[in-house]
Parts: sequence; C-alpha cells; structure tokens
Amino acid sequence: MDNRYEVDGFLFEIPTEYEKAKKEYEAIRYIKTKTDLDNTANVAKLYNKLLEKQNFITPVGLSFLMHPPYYRRNSPKKAASLYHLMHIHPPLPM
Repeated sequence: MDNRYEVDGFLFEIPTEYEKAKKEYEAIRYIKTKTDLDNTANVAKLYNKLLEKQNFITPVGLSFLMHPPYYRRNSPKKAASLYHLMHIHPPLPM
C-alpha cells in the first residue's frame, strides 16, 4: 500500500503534514476567490499579514507565497510595484 498523499502536486508521507497542506490549499483557494488580486495595496497587505502570522508552512503554502498568482495576472510594472510594497524580489522566470 502506498502511504503517500498529494496536494497541489506535492507529495506527503506523513498524514498530519498532508492535512496541514490540505488546509493551506483550501485557504489559498479561498483567497483567490475572495480577494481582488488587481488591488495592489490590498494584496501587499494580505501577503505581509500571511508572512507575519506564518499561516503557510507547507510546500503548498510556501509555493503560493513565492510565486503568487497576481504576479502573472498583472503587468510587469504593476507586479514590480507590488513586490516593492511587499519588500521582496520578484521570482525568477520559470
């Protein structure tokens, strides 16, 4: 029997880590549907709050924080502005 669990392309062997990743995945889905990702100031505020509270600790959540969906949605100039507000460097192209 295979004791591996998958969430958003990441494999987990420990059930408690899998459950945490599932919760983070659901939180990310909620954020994506309930947040206006075109509002740069609100997105930066949300991002900083997520970092401060350390809500995301699994690879699923950390991937969201490192490669946010709004980076791809916005123009390069707006994305650069957003990253400046978040005090981080934009991700390298994949």
